[in-house]
Amino acid sequence: MVIHVFVGPSLPRSEPQLAAADVRVWPPAQHGDLFAPEISSDDTVVLIDGVYHQAPALRHKEILAAMGRGIRMVGAASIGALRAAELAPYGMHGVGRIYAA
Repeated sequence: MVIHVFVGPSLPRSEPQLAAADVRVWPPAQHGDLFAPEISSDDTVVLIDGVYHQAPALRHKEILAAMGRGIRMVGAASIGALRAAELAPYGMHGVGRIYAA
């Protein structure tokens, strides 16, 4: 199992948690990223940051499709907290102060 973390300005890549052997750090998420072949059914995706204007944003249906393939989705901070709040009824997990708000 691998933990895929999509992160940008909300959390520096130098954070010690991101250096763990089972963590793969990705740039901010955009449309299509959850279909990458490196992300498999028993993995966890932690969605923190994503693009909004530079490229198409990560869509709800893409997250639902990933969860349907057995990928655990966790959202925090930026677009992750927003998507987790919107998709909590469907099984996405949210964490942190922004999600709670």
